[in-house]
Amino acid sequence: NGSTARASPWGAFTCDTPWPLLASTVRWIRENVHPVDLVIFTGDANSHDALTQALDWPYSLATLRNVTHALQSIGAPVLFVGVDKSETRPLVQWAVEAGLPLRVYGPGWDSLPEGMHVGEREPRHEGPALYRSAGLVLCDHSAAMAAAGFVQNRVLDVVAAGGRAISNPVPGLASMVPGVVEVTGPEDLRRVFEASRTEVFGDDAAVRARAAQVAAEHSFDARARTLLELLSG
Repeated sequence: NGSTARASPWGAFTCDTPWPLLASTVRWIRENVHPVDLVIFTGDANSHDALTQALDWPYSLATLRNVTHALQSIGAPVLFVGVDKSETRPLVQWAVEAGLPLRVYGPGWDSLPEGMHVGEREPRHEGPALYRSAGLVLCDHSAAMAAAGFVQNRVLDVVAAGGRAISNPVPGLASMVPGVVEVTGPEDLRRVFEASRTEVFGDDAAVRARAAQVAAEHSFDARARTLLELLSG
């Protein structure tokens, strides 16, 4: 910009990002974020840098006019919604033990590590969007529920919304709700988290197909039809 003043090693407001700042940022991401699913490069290089435009880059460059809105559509890496019942919330404990980037909505979670508890309750009207945008949604069952084969409603909500549901083992769950991944402990949960989402849950078309199936088979309308059939039979 014509200034002769030297910037600090970390740059200045009036100049581009220097290499030490970029390198330290990438190093922090590599050491603290696993896996990296999305990279957003922000800057004006793709709008007026002739060299960038001339290069045959193997990347997709696009202009985001509302970056805030775009970032808000990226959900929690690992999401849990529910009340703190420590003795019956195994998946939350496993996620903490595995060191996963967990985000929790619900009351009573004061004992969680800093930054994990993000609200006393989920925004009701945003529930489906929260489930759909999250990397994984934890849907645990108490020992009594699991032993009796009782499936909690949130599993159905998550899959019907197009989310990727994780549960502790429940007899009959796989046949009742397609696509739910059952894990047995923190190591197993971490393995699923670090794996490719497509490898574990299938592509977006498969996720949408399961959502449509669950919505058709387990909606309130479907339950009402079953009750009417029982009463009329």
